[in-house]
Amino acid sequence: MLRTAICLMAFVLATAALPPGYTLSELTWSFDPFGNGTTVNLTGTVQKVFHELHTISPAFYNKIITTPVPPTNSIERLTGNYTCGPQPGIDGRASKSAIEDGIYYLRQVPGHPWMRSGPRACAQVSCSWNSGIWWCNDNPHFISLIWFKSIAGCAQVLCENCVDNNWIWPSVIGQNFEKGNARVRTQF
Repeated sequence: MLRTAICLMAFVLATAALPPGYTLSELTWSFDPFGNGTTVNLTGTVQKVFHELHTISPAFYNKIITTPVPPTNSIERLTGNYTCGPQPGIDGRASKSAIEDGIYYLRQVPGHPWMRSGPRACAQVSCSWNSGIWWCNDNPHFISLIWFKSIAGCAQVLCENCVDNNWIWPSVIGQNFEKGNARVRTQF
């Protein structure tokens, strides 16, 4: 409950810290949790979706959490350009360990993510201990990915290259720009 309250507070704060001119969007996650071809769409962060999956299909949830996660060095890393440090409208450092937790969750999730039309729309993909992973759409149409590992890979690049060890705790802040006018951001 406390973690949910912290994430809600972080969501409200992060909404206020969206880059100028950007709107908040919800990420949609499409799954087949029953294995019968029935697609279920859930919205929200990966942590919220895991909670909902546990409620609607405990067997599917248990399968996800017991499947070994590949080591970090085998994660898909996309080849976009990244920038580190504060950007206009992005000035909150995220806890590196919290972002790594989000990456771990994202590497486990089956299904595919999609987001409504932009341009200039961002959805919070992960929230852990006041630290978020965001996916932004700068297209005039909806975007989708084959899997969540792509978002995890973008965030991993930031964790490896945009670390500030001179903060209270190791922190990360940056953006990873990918092909197709999409990007992944980390921030408080």
